Order: sequence, then C-alpha cells, then structure tokens
Amino acid sequence: MSIKSLVDAYDQLDSFDLRILRVIEIGHRKFEYVPIEVITDWSKRPEELISKSLKKTQCAWYGN
Repeated sequence: MSIKSLVDAYDQLDSFDLRILRVIEIGHRKFEYVPIEVITDWSKRPEELISKSLKKTQCAWYGN
C-alpha cells in the first residue's frame, strides 16, 4: 500500500471511526483480538454503530 493510498484511506475516516480504532489499540494491551463487547463497553456506543464503523474502516484500508 502506497503512502498516497494510506492518506486517502485515513481521510475517509471520521472522528467516530478514529475513536473506535483508538479503543481497539488500547484494547491490544490486554487482548490479541479485542472482543466486540470490550469495544462496545469502552466506547459507550451500540454494537451496530461499531460494526458499521469497522466495516467502513476495513473498506478504507483495503479498498473494498
């Protein structure tokens, strides 16, 4: 992945998406794979919104 495509992917993310990514990053201190329940609890957001954000994030990074 080129730097330009990384910048383009990052630009597609909003503040909520970045918040979820930060929660996952913090969760990696305790978990290899951060459970969705932990993300939901720590972010104080419904699972549906988190799932939508994760799908959006995956599409942004992998170009799907």
